[in-house]
Amino acid sequence: MNEPYTLDSLKRRWDNAELILHHARSALTNAEALVRARDQEVVKARQDADEEFDALLEKQAPGDPDIVEPDLTKIEASQESHLKALNALHSAQSEVIESKNAVIDARSEYEVAIAVKSTTAEISRLDAEHSERIRGIESSAEAVPNLVLAVVITVGLAIAGGGFYLLVRKPAPREPVPTSYALGTDLSSAQVVCEYAIKKVSRDPEMTKVPFVRGTTGVDAFNFTWSRNSSLVRMRNGLGNEVGVEVSCAVRKTDGKIISLMVDGRTIPMGL
Repeated sequence: MNEPYTLDSLKRRWDNAELILHHARSALTNAEALVRARDQEVVKARQDADEEFDALLEKQAPGDPDIVEPDLTKIEASQESHLKALNALHSAQSEVIESKNAVIDARSEYEVAIAVKSTTAEISRLDAEHSERIRGIESSAEAVPNLVLAVVITVGLAIAGGGFYLLVRKPAPREPVPTSYALGTDLSSAQVVCEYAIKKVSRDPEMTKVPFVRGTTGVDAFNFTWSRNSSLVRMRNGLGNEVGVEVSCAVRKTDGKIISLMVDGRTIPMGL
């Protein structure tokens, strides 16, 4: 059974919305801490892989035709954990914004109800005064203009009260749900952001595979290229078949946001 529409019930709804917002903010803080921890794990995995690769190169005999390749398993695992933490952060941020909007709605309803109650009481008081005046007027032709005037005043006050109800509070602006995030401004974080964006624009994000590639650091951006000369991104096509796709991604160094993303020769507009 729904709770009666009263000032007390509206106040309780507002208080509950504030409590939910508090919990959502706590969850967001935890998600941010987890992302920072996963980011450090990615950096450590990259450093370990580079050291192991350098050690293998030193042990390789001169003229040995075998190609030494680094073990990227730990890097890929840490990047996958980082991506999951990033998705959790995305959800936590959305929860906070939805909770803030719920608080705005509940507070607005409560304040409008208080204003309506106050206005209704004032209209009733004025209406009672006019009724007393009307009863005191003698039933003569000369009293008709006064009677009409009293009725007009009463109706005018009622209309004004209704207008006050409509204008008592301008709804507070609701925050938009963010659609893209950038975390960190180092090479490792930039690749994770690119991987997140690539999966988001693919037909089947769960089946999309973005292998590790060595990025390059430019003057203003970190650049990553998945090509036939390195490794292709594996994703589903329109028929559901897995195919290799060339991808390029550039992330601005100053704020860690994607400034260029091209998938299979198609430029993806920003605002993912």
